[in-house]
Amino acid sequence: MPLISWPPVVQRFCRGKTWWGVISQTPAQVFRYGFSRQPIVGWVSLYCVYQYFWVGHWQLVKDQRMERWKRNYRADLHMQENDDWKTKDARDGLKQFLADQAVKYGSFEKAAQAFAEKNGMQMPTFVVGDAVLDSTLKRVGVPVPGAEEPEFLWDGTPYTTKKPVTTPDGKRLLPQPPKYYI
Repeated sequence: MPLISWPPVVQRFCRGKTWWGVISQTPAQVFRYGFSRQPIVGWVSLYCVYQYFWVGHWQLVKDQRMERWKRNYRADLHMQENDDWKTKDARDGLKQFLADQAVKYGSFEKAAQAFAEKNGMQMPTFVVGDAVLDSTLKRVGVPVPGAEEPEFLWDGTPYTTKKPVTTPDGKRLLPQPPKYYI
């Protein structure tokens, strides 16, 4: 006798005629019964199986893929922040410095223009065009256009403000020549 066993009521049911009648039917026989004797039940069952095992599966895969892209993007963002500022205190210090300069000069653009004039150089552009770098700048207070979370192409490539050149279906990047000398 096993150490753990089912309660006597369950054991009696599993040895009875009803249980053996249930498990002696194959799924094909159950569907055949549903379609021949109960057509509404059969068609509803078929629709439910289709929705759950086919449509639901593909929707779940799409949702998981989007979630994976967002997680990879967040990991890249945190790695870039760690590479740029090393510590959270350094990042928060830069954020506070930029906020103080914006208050001192009236806006971030005026503060950047004053810094450029003071050092004798052109005002820098703050939209890099890379989703990770733009978001890294945005998290320290640089007013970069675009949403908090980027959009993704079909292959997982993130973009924020300008959609890259893609194939005619809009899903994949088109190969571009290098722009080193332009």
